[in-house]
Amino acid sequence: MRKTLITLTLALLTSTAFAERFRDTVHSVSSGARGEDHLVFMKNGRVFFVDEKSIDPRDFVPGEHLEVEVDNTNTLVSVTSLPDESIPN
Repeated sequence: MRKTLITLTLALLTSTAFAERFRDTVHSVSSGARGEDHLVFMKNGRVFFVDEKSIDPRDFVPGEHLEVEVDNTNTLVSVTSLPDESIPN
């Protein structure tokens, strides 16, 4: 899982002029239909899109703590797994 996330982070390094970064815990994942992006729901209410070609939605595990960077369309730019104690309750 961590190797996949590290690989994804390196593979998705693109222009981040309008990127936003936040930390939170995964609440749930909704797999998109063929050709649609996946949706990842965070516990704080944020939602971001994951391109179906970039990562398997099963790589996002409910309860996992992440630092996420999204672009101005809320599409995933990079993601990093965090230790459990790094997210305040």
